[in-house]
Amino acid sequence: MEESYFTKSMDELNYEFYKFHTISEGQYIRLADEPLTFLERKAHNFERIGSTKNQTYLSSRDSSNHSMCSCHFKMHFLETLSNKHKNISTLIFGSLIDQMVHSYHNRVHNKFNQILLMPKIENCGWLGCYHPQGFTKLDNHLPIFENKYISHEHMQKISKSGIIFLKDAFKYLIKNSTGGTNMFNGWEEKISNAMQEFDPAIRLIIKESIDKSS
Repeated sequence: MEESYFTKSMDELNYEFYKFHTISEGQYIRLADEPLTFLERKAHNFERIGSTKNQTYLSSRDSSNHSMCSCHFKMHFLETLSNKHKNISTLIFGSLIDQMVHSYHNRVHNKFNQILLMPKIENCGWLGCYHPQGFTKLDNHLPIFENKYISHEHMQKISKSGIIFLKDAFKYLIKNSTGGTNMFNGWEEKISNAMQEFDPAIRLIIKESIDKSS
């Protein structure tokens, strides 16, 4: 599994996430000043190995360090993102495939999270993660691709690269789990089901990326 536009974008999103927590809450900080590298993510290198007064290694196994409620996301974190078009496209696609694996392949979901390593945006007031379609409706005043959160260019690039990442992840999970080689058969339809409530324009972009990857 090689580094790609999607994995690089996820690294940048993780960096934005940790940087925001450091500034807004003063609770934790990355020892590195650069976005996470692909090898760091692949190795799942977030284990808490100790801390000083101002510095702490984070653990993605500790959900309190790797999640945020949707209200906090929309009211505070969203406006701090340095590249909203790229980051929101990454959240849309990342949460879509995360939800698909959680819903249909829950037995390997934890292993998938170790590969995806995406900040979790949780529903405010009840259990579960924020639905992917929520990230497509951050601005209801302007048409899709005309607001400051989503661009056609980044959604297309993230989808194309993200589908390649997903297929590589399937190969990894088949190799490193007890499931059969056909465990992910029909994944295309499962993704389509998960994005039924998406804006048609975004749904079309993702569907075209799926079709081109076949």
